[in-house]
Amino acid sequence: MVRVHRDDTRTDRSRSNGEAETVAVATLQALGTRITEGQPEDVAEQLLDELAGVFSMETKQATDLTAQEFLERVENEEQDAGIEGDAEEHVGAVLSTFEETIDTSEWQSVRSQLPDEYDGPLR
Repeated sequence: MVRVHRDDTRTDRSRSNGEAETVAVATLQALGTRITEGQPEDVAEQLLDELAGVFSMETKQATDLTAQEFLERVENEEQDAGIEGDAEEHVGAVLSTFEETIDTSEWQSVRSQLPDEYDGPLR
């Protein structure tokens, strides 16, 4: 798991902090482009400052990304950073922590904007 919340003390001990941050940033950037205007800012208020800025700086209009395109964005960032492993597993870890971190109603709002094909990467 990757630490994404101000009060969350969990860290992924199998990756360096830099790798974990790269995965978290890439995942939140991709998610930030996928959800509608206003939503990223609402969610960003519940994240660490470093991640809140990344999440809320994305486009104002949602971009249609298939689950595969979402994973490819994260995978490309990981490859550029020299991170090995399964991007889907990494995304799942970040999003699992993300889900636990933000308010249930915010998560449900985010999730409702994603098509069913996202069920794999989200679990």
